Amino acid sequence: NMNNAIGRAPVAKLDGRLALGTDGIGSDMFEEARTAYFRLREDDGATGGDWPLARLADSARLAGRLFEEPLLGTLELGAPADLVVLDYAAPAPLHEGSLAGHWIFGLSSRHVRDVMVGGTWVVRDRRLLNVDAAVAVAQARSQAERLWRRLDKPGPPPFAPKGGA
Repeated sequence: NMNNAIGRAPVAKLDGRLALGTDGIGSDMFEEARTAYFRLREDDGATGGDWPLARLADSARLAGRLFEEPLLGTLELGAPADLVVLDYAAPAPLHEGSLAGHWIFGLSSRHVRDVMVGGTWVVRDRRLLNVDAAVAVAQARSQAERLWRRLDKPGPPPFAPKGGA
């Protein structure tokens, strides 16, 4: 919403009834959490540094309920086994009390080293295992060029009614 200048949710008024997510423009939950936190701090300077982590935990619980995966976001036997391993050289001591500060000021998607989805590694040592990155980039560029050509010459939408209905 910030990119499109269309406003933002009144986060301070939602009293914890929200989930953090992304519409895909950046797909970086570290950055989404950081941006949401700083925007909230503009309205309420008393917001604690643990706010992003609490919202992410709430988001996992909400997704677990909606997708009928009660163990989503847990490391328990029978859980979906979605896991992210970070390669992060903490510049200050990292412990339970300092994790929020590291999340807000230190961690980012560049620290992601490995990703497991449903118990299967999909990223190892920063390399995609199930996708040829060069092919994916080439296809994305091709589709981006196609999209830009369409945006430069917009015609009637393909879903427009035909024949004066």
